[in-house]
Amino acid sequence: MLLRGAIMLFDLSTLRSRPDHQATAQAFYRVVQVIAEEEGLRPSDLMARTRGLAPIAAARQTAMYLCHVAVGRSLTDVGRFFGRDRTTVAHACRMIEDRRDDTAVDLRLEALERKCLGGDETRIGE
Repeated sequence: MLLRGAIMLFDLSTLRSRPDHQATAQAFYRVVQVIAEEEGLRPSDLMARTRGLAPIAAARQTAMYLCHVAVGRSLTDVGRFFGRDRTTVAHACRMIEDRRDDTAVDLRLEALERKCLGGDETRIGE
């Protein structure tokens, strides 16, 4: 799986001073896997350097948002993981926050967050 190779995009040396750097990487991988599965994509689609089609870009924005908000890491850490700038992650977070005004979107994001954090193994929306 190409996701395993994605660790090269995420420079763990930036987190070496943090005792939880391994947990951060694992949490980021979990988010990517969950979002890819939910959207019917491959994890490598979310990690691609190119923007890709709109559904892929939207799924990547969701993954970036969850890595920042649910995992609780900085925009810079999330950007490094996805091979993007922190301002791109900030834009993704703003876009997702704007969509949360819709109750259905908000409920789906809450369910995705639970699943990413290991609280719910069922497929979202079923």
